[in-house]
Amino acid sequence: VRTCTAGTHYKYSHEEIVEMVGEACRVVEGSLRGPPPSPPRSISHGMWMSQLTDIWLVHALQRHQNLTDKDVVVFGSTSPWYESIALCLGARTVTVVEYNLLTYSHPSIVTTLLSNLTLLPQFDVALSLSSFDHDGLGRYGDPLDANGDLKAMDTTAKVLKDDGVLFLTVPIGR
Repeated sequence: VRTCTAGTHYKYSHEEIVEMVGEACRVVEGSLRGPPPSPPRSISHGMWMSQLTDIWLVHALQRHQNLTDKDVVVFGSTSPWYESIALCLGARTVTVVEYNLLTYSHPSIVTTLLSNLTLLPQFDVALSLSSFDHDGLGRYGDPLDANGDLKAMDTTAKVLKDDGVLFLTVPIGR
């Protein structure tokens, strides 16, 4: 598990993001066939669950929300993977809200710190994948706050349009 400290700066070049969008498009195309019945022996359970999350997200977005020409906000990101999926599915813009400094060099991706969120327009779609469940724990540069997850969800409600949709993942135990 990667622990981040306040002030971590994540950087991705335009070329890296274009490559990531291409890979995301391959995942989108593959997800049309559905998830494989069982994990390949060559990958760990954690990697398998990550791949399933990608497939389930693509299915959910395709079934419940057309992203074509939509403005999307992603909460919590240290890699522009879900941003790449949104772009592959036709999002007009993707805004990333993070506690840490991000440099994602792509004309359709805007990055901002949480403290600037009130300056932004409202969004059609919000994505929070394994993000809100970490808010308030201090592991990713965020302040310790017992109600951090609830505050994050309240913030999301404020930046979503009235007919906006939130796609949210939360951990499940065994």
